[in-house]
Amino acid sequence: MGILLGCIADDFTGATDLCEILTSNGMRTIQMLGLPEEKFLQDLPTNIDAVVVSLKIRTAPVNEAVKSSLAVLDFLRKAGCRQYFWKYCSTFDSTSQGNIGPVADALQDALGVRASIVCPAFPENGRTVYQGHLFVYNTLLQNTHMRYHPLTPMLESDLLKLLRSQTQRLCCLLPFQDLNSGLDGAKKAWTDLEKKGCVHIVADAITSQDLHVLGELCANHKLVTGGSGIARGLPANFRKQGLLPANNENSLFEGEGVGIVLAGSCSAITLGQIHTFLSRYPGFMLDPQKLSDDGEHLKEAVSYAKKCIENEVPCLIYSSADPERVGEIQKELGRENAGALVEKTFASIALEMAQHGVRRFIIAGGETSGAVMSALNIRAIKIGKSIAPGVPWVATLCDDPLFFALKSGNFGSPEFFLKALGIQ
Repeated sequence: MGILLGCIADDFTGATDLCEILTSNGMRTIQMLGLPEEKFLQDLPTNIDAVVVSLKIRTAPVNEAVKSSLAVLDFLRKAGCRQYFWKYCSTFDSTSQGNIGPVADALQDALGVRASIVCPAFPENGRTVYQGHLFVYNTLLQNTHMRYHPLTPMLESDLLKLLRSQTQRLCCLLPFQDLNSGLDGAKKAWTDLEKKGCVHIVADAITSQDLHVLGELCANHKLVTGGSGIARGLPANFRKQGLLPANNENSLFEGEGVGIVLAGSCSAITLGQIHTFLSRYPGFMLDPQKLSDDGEHLKEAVSYAKKCIENEVPCLIYSSADPERVGEIQKELGRENAGALVEKTFASIALEMAQHGVRRFIIAGGETSGAVMSALNIRAIKIGKSIAPGVPWVATLCDDPLFFALKSGNFGSPEFFLKALGIQ
């Protein structure tokens, strides 16, 4: 029946999160890493329902993010997709310049769309939207650890305010009261907002059921934008149209072989996971201030990892630190330079360890995941069994695959690293 859903994601872990949701809801899905070349159109499997293309544009310059997104859209249109999804983070990670709003504007123009939904909610992971304000569990976004994010500090919880700083187009709210009245009420409210000239419509969502209503509301929308949560309601639309079988069989695999954890995220959740790991096993902390020492610190990290593997000891290498320490490093090295040094180092470690026989990589952080997958020259992956909500196992498509858990910094239980290594 052809590809039903074509998705553009602004980072690697978020794309994997989306793939897991689509797969668990019966859509045969593959993830492509980086801007796909047109020749890949001939190589796309015939038995897939959704393609998710993961870019590394969350913190890229606006013009670059827009250009890359439009190039992916062109690829997905040539692949014959029926609906398109612009996927961003459930904590709306962005700056006052973008890139959520500018990319949404560009996709709307390219597809001839008058209005599209904006909904980062993911209640299962504690992200809810009420009266246009984004909450992380019971706390407004601006009062959470995301306030101290090293690249996209989130100092505002009002999604309308955030979006209005990124786009000149009219942004409006689809409030919980209208959504709570059911699908008919939501449709009427949507039509009224469109008549008023609303272009970006921020939708409240408190429960998973709300996301299913919103998904049904978007059944005939050419473009959907949001976090991965709203994608839960999309497969049912295709099923009702007879385009998706009632039960698609997916072969769900788990990670295999020797494993290593590489943690670059500085989120509070990841810091807790590192703490849990270190309470049972040692780890190696990368010091960004030592990464310009002609490679000596990198050699030290690789040597540590190899020793762990040879001695069959669980291995964790991390750069994650508390906000105060991150601030000190950025002050000395510069925000962009510090991030680039760490990403390059993790990429080099992963490359060395893959050559050393490591088959299973657990990676925390979208930027870190992107750097590692790029270094390993991995362009497409298949989706396997879920480890935690939003974090499935993925594997390369070759006969002797590498396995990855690409974890958003904010996802997973305190024991996530241990669970992914199979030692919990």
